[in-house]
Amino acid sequence: MTRETLLRTTVRLISEGGEAKVRLADVAQQSGLSIGAIQHHFNSREELVAAAQVERLMGNTESDIAAISSLLGSSNSVSEFRGAMRAITLNVIDRSRADLRLERISSLAAIHGRPESRAAASALLTKLNGVFADVVRGLQDRGYLRPEVDPAAVAVFIQAYALGMVIADLQEPAVDAESIAAVIDRFMDSVLVPDG
Repeated sequence: MTRETLLRTTVRLISEGGEAKVRLADVAQQSGLSIGAIQHHFNSREELVAAAQVERLMGNTESDIAAISSLLGSSNSVSEFRGAMRAITLNVIDRSRADLRLERISSLAAIHGRPESRAAASALLTKLNGVFADVVRGLQDRGYLRPEVDPAAVAVFIQAYALGMVIADLQEPAVDAESIAAVIDRFMDSVLVPDG
C-alpha cells in the first residue's frame, strides 16, 4: 500500500509540474509518508520517478479494457455488441481525455533512455494487451468476431488508435467525433461477423 501511495503521489506531481519539479520532500509531505519510507521502496529519486512514469503510461487503459470485457458477457447479439462498443469508442475518443493521452505520450518519451523503465513498460503493456487479446478471443468464441483475425493484432491496433487520438486532440479546428467514430466503425465492420 505504501508503494502505491508513493507512486500515486509522484504521478500527480509529475502531472502538475513535470518530472523535473518532483522532490522527495514534496512526495513525502503530500503522501503523508517519510523520506525513509520512500527510500525503503525506491533506491533513488530517479527510480521513483521512472516507476511513476510507467504508471502514467497506463492511463485509463485497464478500465477501458474492463468496459469492453463487460460487454462480452452482457451482449446478446453482434448488433447489440456493436452499439455498446460504439458508445465506448465515443468515450475513448472524446476530447475530454486529451490530457490523459498527452500524459501517456509524455510517459512514453520519459522511458526513452531508461532501460529499466522501458522493460517495465514493455512487460506491463504486454500483459495488458494479452488481457485485451483474451477479450478478443472471447468475442471470437461467441461468434461475434471473424475467426481468422489475430486477437493480439486487434488488441494492439485498438490500443494504438486510442493513444493516437492525441493527434486529433491537437487538430484545430477539431475533427468531429462522429466522423472519427464512423472511420472506426469501418474497422469494426471488417472484423465483426455480419449480424444475423
